[in-house]
Amino acid sequence: MKRRDFVKTGIAAGAMTALPQSVLAREAVATRTPRDAEGPFYPLGNRDNDSADLLLNMQTQRGDILLLKGTVIDIYGQPVSGATLDLWQTDPEGRYLHPDDTSPGARHTDFAYWGKAVTGQDGTYAFRTYVPGAYAPRPAHIHYKVFRDGRHVLTSQIYFRELGGTKGHSFSTRDQDLLEASLTQVGEGTFETDFQIVI
Repeated sequence: MKRRDFVKTGIAAGAMTALPQSVLAREAVATRTPRDAEGPFYPLGNRDNDSADLLLNMQTQRGDILLLKGTVIDIYGQPVSGATLDLWQTDPEGRYLHPDDTSPGARHTDFAYWGKAVTGQDGTYAFRTYVPGAYAPRPAHIHYKVFRDGRHVLTSQIYFRELGGTKGHSFSTRDQDLLEASLTQVGEGTFETDFQIVI
């Protein structure tokens, strides 16, 4: 090896060792959550007072309650704090609160149909809602968007393995299992699910 090449190699090696170990070891450990269709029924109107508790005004329980919780992380496995999750879904009868949804039946005035939550320092979020109802031809699902630092970074959906999973209905053709969550019964008429979102 010529001296000139040796010097260049030495400089490059020195630059690498000067980098912090955290940078050198930083590599992706998680697959991003696949995107999925927004759908035609994104909520309309003022969203300033959205709550993470879609059953805040519940007077009569209309279906199974869902305690939806989880974490938002980046592809390096680090929790993402301060991210906003914007969620919307059907009621237990499979109907949206949207003028373009012509499904018959009165909508529930004591159910919010949509809400928002902000992740904590550990990246966690939590919603209280209903297990969504299915409608032909789609299985039960929940829509959501993720915003980070005020920027939209993901639109996707959550499907439930016990209620049919994606069954080919997701927009994504890869890693569809990453769109599915499991329902665990934690009480009479109450279920819980833990769903991780990777952005």
